[in-house]
Amino acid sequence: MEKLIAEILAAMQDALTPGQLQKLENVLVIKTHGVVLQKEHTELIVSERHWEKALRLYLASKRLENCSEGTLEQYGRCIRMLMQALNKRLQEITVNDLRYYLAAYQEQRGISLAYLETLRHYISSFFVWLNDEGYISRNPARRLKRVKVPQKIRKPYTAEEREHLRCLARTERDLALMEVLYSTAGRIGEILSLNRSDVDFTGREVIVYGKKGKKSGRSA
Repeated sequence: MEKLIAEILAAMQDALTPGQLQKLENVLVIKTHGVVLQKEHTELIVSERHWEKALRLYLASKRLENCSEGTLEQYGRCIRMLMQALNKRLQEITVNDLRYYLAAYQEQRGISLAYLETLRHYISSFFVWLNDEGYISRNPARRLKRVKVPQKIRKPYTAEEREHLRCLARTERDLALMEVLYSTAGRIGEILSLNRSDVDFTGREVIVYGKKGKKSGRSA
């Protein structure tokens, strides 16, 4: 236990003042007094691959909810990385396992809070489904708190900035793409996938098919 406390203090010494560091040490010593830690065994489990079947069925259910293939791929990649890192049976995974995984992932890869919240959402969705379908008796992700992501207010381009972009256009096609992107607020992939049949030249409208959620909408 003393070694663990020392490692925690060493990891936090650059982020805390001497007074805060001492406070942290006091809390750790008090809270861990009389507690015996035992290292968890996570040897490779060869016979237990039940989660892979569960994941396939989960992704199939999300496909029925009209999720895009790109979103399904992200869900699958996230859950596979989680299960391979924890190397535990679904029924044995605890909320502390999930917290540890997310914290370690952020520290090792330096991801943003927004992406961390996305991972939490993917994991939480998977475990809610597992619980609803009877694969697990309790949902360990239920106690995962949402990540507070600072909201950024996106400002529209000024007239000068728009004129600067127009000057950068090399062809009339580039200029037309800029105007369509600005006037429709569509994503780049959505605009690039437009066909002539989607454009009503008489009514000056265009039908944009959303890649996310496969929704469509009209824009003048």
